[in-house]
Amino acid sequence: MKAVLFLAILIMALPAKAQKDFDEFLEKRLPKEVHHISPETLKMKLHNDSVLLIDARSKKEYEVSHLKNSVFLSFNKPDFSMFSEYDKNTAVVIYCSVGLRSSNISKKLTALGFKNVSNLFGGIFKWKNSGYQVVDMDLKATEKVHGYSQNWSKWLTNAEIVY
Repeated sequence: MKAVLFLAILIMALPAKAQKDFDEFLEKRLPKEVHHISPETLKMKLHNDSVLLIDARSKKEYEVSHLKNSVFLSFNKPDFSMFSEYDKNTAVVIYCSVGLRSSNISKKLTALGFKNVSNLFGGIFKWKNSGYQVVDMDLKATEKVHGYSQNWSKWLTNAEIVY
């Protein structure tokens, strides 16, 4: 009986440990000069404020799933002209799979004069791992998230991984 209880506790602790490891991995790699926002803070902000959400992944990744009301901006060939219609004080949150690609876009938008730019810490992976919803191209909730690669998808623990 003790062995079963121990195993149950261990299984419940695995996702928390994986998330802690993911957070530590990101803390070492994400640029310190970029403002980061947690999924929890973004979730609250989306309920109370106007936020321009930018998905800075590939089109294929975006088509599998994305945060509701996000706008696609190709990381490989970003077209910054789309931002000309926005006030430089607009709250902008950019995300990718884990936050590395979107950090680069965050830096570029800040260099263009945007004053309220944040990068989603942990990207869509941490968003989904936190239990928050993503949608498909028909705006229907989905459990699918593009895993980016076999190596990176190990950080996605609460989704159906597709490539």
